[in-house]
Amino acid sequence: MRKLVLLMQFSVIGAPLELGCGTVGCSGAFSVLAREGLLRVLEEQNLPYNTVTAFEPLVERRADEVKSPKYLAEVLKACRATRDAVAEAHKTHRFPLTIGGDHALGLGTVAGTAELCAPEELSLVWVDAHTDINTEDTSFSGNIHGMPIAALLGLCREELSTLGTHTPKLLPQNVHIFFARDIDPPEEEIIRREGVHLYRMEEIRREGLEKALGRLLHNIRTPYMHVSWDVDSLDSGFFTATGLPIPAGPSPAEVTEVLKALMASQKAVALDCVEYNPLLDDERFSGAKTVLSILGPAIRALEETEKEQ
Repeated sequence: MRKLVLLMQFSVIGAPLELGCGTVGCSGAFSVLAREGLLRVLEEQNLPYNTVTAFEPLVERRADEVKSPKYLAEVLKACRATRDAVAEAHKTHRFPLTIGGDHALGLGTVAGTAELCAPEELSLVWVDAHTDINTEDTSFSGNIHGMPIAALLGLCREELSTLGTHTPKLLPQNVHIFFARDIDPPEEEIIRREGVHLYRMEEIRREGLEKALGRLLHNIRTPYMHVSWDVDSLDSGFFTATGLPIPAGPSPAEVTEVLKALMASQKAVALDCVEYNPLLDDERFSGAKTVLSILGPAIRALEETEKEQ
């Protein structure tokens, strides 16, 4: 595999998929976040960027779509296009910042990074209230946004697991799920069986965020790391502009601390931001502002680390 070389140039990739989840609205996230200041964050840091729309919005739903995995053809189309956009960013030495859309896109974004990294070279940090490691057979909902990690590990049906040049894309010992607190029983079994690193919210609270974050960073042993952030990782008391808000989670300041540390690790090569839903935001778009208040410091941490190298 080729060595990833990143200059501090960004490819901001819009990925307007919402058929991987059960809620209407998150396909509009990129346009709202851009309007509310996403690109200004890069401009204020004098960071060169291009913008890419990976595919046209995929939003049309069918009343009879009940069989798992739901909207398979549409989600695969979106993930292939997103994979190609992320891989192209890497090939042109740009840092891919992908804005979803729902978290089924993680299959595409990580597959894009995996086009240039062997499984033993790449870690995934999944910052999420959910573990998203169901297969099409274990999922209660049939929604693919609950399956991307399983697919990346090669545990799903062939169409989902073979999105890219090699399968699996990841090794389970290189997968880290942080802030998890809403886990299906079948996912517990898959995590136990496969040996995925799980950092439960209650454990983080018990040992303290600083110690848990230090443990996470210590456990990342690969040269490259893809970070995929679902905004529903935030405590629902702070943030509800998402399809599955979950209580008893971290504050915006705590999520910011984690993403800053990951971006400053000198291993981060890609960042996703998914599941923000502007239709569930208030009229002042305070949810969008919260997302940007977290992304801004994370991007600055990445840029400052690059300057030090």
